[in-house]
Amino acid sequence: MSVSIHIVEDEQPIITLVKYNLEKEGYKVSFSDNGNDGIEDIKRLSPDLVLLDWMLPDFSGVEILSLIHISEPTRRYAIS
Repeated sequence: MSVSIHIVEDEQPIITLVKYNLEKEGYKVSFSDNGNDGIEDIKRLSPDLVLLDWMLPDFSGVEILSLIHISEPTRRYAIS
């Protein structure tokens, strides 16, 4: 079973580049292109690792991290 990584990023070229390189190394990669979808996708997919963009149109990466940290299903992703 490969490690799953979820990317939350709003710029398609960055998604493409990061996704390509991670998949090339054998990781299973999913992505969301906004914070709202990112939060829901993280809950639904339960990835092993989450990569957050710092500045998204609807939430900042820091805000998403805070929401992940306080939510029981996603608390394991938060680094304190």
